[in-house]
Amino acid sequence: MIELNLLPETMRSKGVKTRVLKEIAVVPIVTGIAVTLISTYIFLLVFAGILNTSMKHQNVKWNTLKPDIEKIESIKKDTAELERKASAIRTLANLEPKWAGILNGLNQAVIQGVWLSDFDLKIKDVQKEEAVKVKAKSSSKKKASKKAAPQPTVLVLKGYAVGQSSHAAPLVAKLITSLKQNNDLNRYFEEVELKNMHAIVFSKEEVMSFQVECLYKTQIDKVKK
Repeated sequence: MIELNLLPETMRSKGVKTRVLKEIAVVPIVTGIAVTLISTYIFLLVFAGILNTSMKHQNVKWNTLKPDIEKIESIKKDTAELERKASAIRTLANLEPKWAGILNGLNQAVIQGVWLSDFDLKIKDVQKEEAVKVKAKSSSKKKASKKAAPQPTVLVLKGYAVGQSSHAAPLVAKLITSLKQNNDLNRYFEEVELKNMHAIVFSKEEVMSFQVECLYKTQIDKVKK
């Protein structure tokens, strides 16, 4: 059977073209994202485990080395203390006064009823003072090459006198006179002064504690040897 379309060409219906969208592959994309996230999570877990193991290893190593480190620090402190003492010994060795003579003079000057408990030496570092002066002056001036030895300024003597103030005070005065008249001491000291004196109880007995200062002569290098 033959079918004829007798309508004019302008009235004929045109065929409608249909567009077919390709199906989007959703399942493979979601699967890929999930695999990526799981892989990242596993990597982070493994990295955290390695880091934790490394930290534990370092802690064990630190605990093993800690005693040795403490020993080294203790040795450093002991070395610094020995160096400080050695520096003090070198300072005393460079002082002009002859300590054997001074100690001998102190031993001779101490009178009955009085004893010395301690002494201290105040030292002026001439080298540092000279360095400050040179720095304050013009830089064109040269510093003296010869190093000045530290100079003592005051010898502080501490001790006790037996008895109450009425009895102990004359003993201290007599000690000061003895210090001034001693030949081994008056070569170096220009003045002997009483700085303080007060009553204390020592071994259940009342005594007088005192402090005497012996001032070195200013021109110590001119003292006859």
